[in-house]
Amino acid sequence: MKKSSIKALSDGFTDGGVGNTINFPGFFSHNISANLNCKKISINERVAFEIAYGVSLSGKRSLVTMKNVGLNVAADPFLHSLLSGVNGGLVIVITEDVEVTASQERQDSRHYYNFFGGLWFEPSSLKSAYDIARRSFYLSEKYDVPIVIRLTNQFFNLHDNYVRLNKIKYKQKKIIKNPDKYIIYPNYWEKQYFNLKQKNNKIINFTEEFLDYLPQKSIKNNTKGLIMAGNCWKEYSIKKYNEWDKLLIETYPIPAKKVQKFIEGKKEIVVLEQGDSFVYEKVSRLISKKNSELSILSNTGSAPNLSSKWIVWNNLYKLFIALKSIGPSFVVGDVGQFTVESVHVINSCLCLGSAVGTGIGLVLGGIKYPFCITGDTSFLHSGIQALIEAQSRNIAMGVIVIDNDGSASTGGQKLISSIYDVNKNIVKITIDYSKTSKTTIKDILTKMQVENKLAILYVKI
Repeated sequence: MKKSSIKALSDGFTDGGVGNTINFPGFFSHNISANLNCKKISINERVAFEIAYGVSLSGKRSLVTMKNVGLNVAADPFLHSLLSGVNGGLVIVITEDVEVTASQERQDSRHYYNFFGGLWFEPSSLKSAYDIARRSFYLSEKYDVPIVIRLTNQFFNLHDNYVRLNKIKYKQKKIIKNPDKYIIYPNYWEKQYFNLKQKNNKIINFTEEFLDYLPQKSIKNNTKGLIMAGNCWKEYSIKKYNEWDKLLIETYPIPAKKVQKFIEGKKEIVVLEQGDSFVYEKVSRLISKKNSELSILSNTGSAPNLSSKWIVWNNLYKLFIALKSIGPSFVVGDVGQFTVESVHVINSCLCLGSAVGTGIGLVLGGIKYPFCITGDTSFLHSGIQALIEAQSRNIAMGVIVIDNDGSASTGGQKLISSIYDVNKNIVKITIDYSKTSKTTIKDILTKMQVENKLAILYVKI
């Protein structure tokens, strides 16, 4: 029986000696962590990465999984960890929804590679996914960097067979107390950056050899060449590519010497990848004057318009119609199942957890008593922190928290902490949605508006 992509990764990490697995859910990231017995989600992606880094400092091997937009939240500790390096192997899996099937927009996390380099993988098959996952902790320790594994939509549709190998024997490393290495501060910056450049040079040499132990198409020395980064089998299946020379890329940095050798004598090159023209731009820079007649094209995969297939949320009709009836000055939404609802009372939604912070800005801009609607996961992710600032700034606005006891849109993962643990001086109201009438909800919202204080309405559904 053929195995799934989630199974291949889980087997690889298990056989590679994974210690702790940390997750913030989104686009298959939670499926991978759940398969590795991760039972709790972190507050947000930044905290998740910081926990995984702390596990690495202790000498154990750690894995952290998150969606691509989550790397934006975790960017500060992630980029700094490239400068400090690791102790126990540290791997971050980025699940990248390039086809915008469950995301706000299309983002390509590979641009973070351009900051400090490091070693990224993008497997094209389940065999390579298993092999990469199994060796990832060892490679993290060898090159002293966190390893990134990027996975896009087509990868999660794969079902195939692979052979499991023996588990890699691992003994927890001793903790290292070394300020020169682990304290990221101007005192140590110059030495740390020099060390990172040395590590990146070694990684470049590794990527030139990496393709040697992966199955490759034979090169036929014709004038047409196809360069495929990661899993692009939909685009690759086009018949016209059958007789083209093919080069598979599964690492960032790309193997520049092999690419240069591959494009010699070619008149036409097509680069297949998922996301932005990331590899295409790097290949283009490798084209010398000798290749002046070479035509190079990019195919970054499709992002179909699925807007007509999204369900307009109607489960909270009483709440939204009651809110609309009081004529709110402005309503800020958050990312959740209710972001686009049937009443269309929400005026803005920026990103996960941003509703409360945006509401503060509206008040500072002169808007009287806006309402912010956020889910329990979103509120815990960022909103509860913004609430502290709202109180310190004496902000008057209404915060509506939809409490469905977890992350409903990603499968119902339980929250790590309470959403009710806020300052005692903030007005708090809790209702059972199924037992509360539209009239009662309207009366509560009207009272919040009239009293003109910072207040939270918890809606338990």
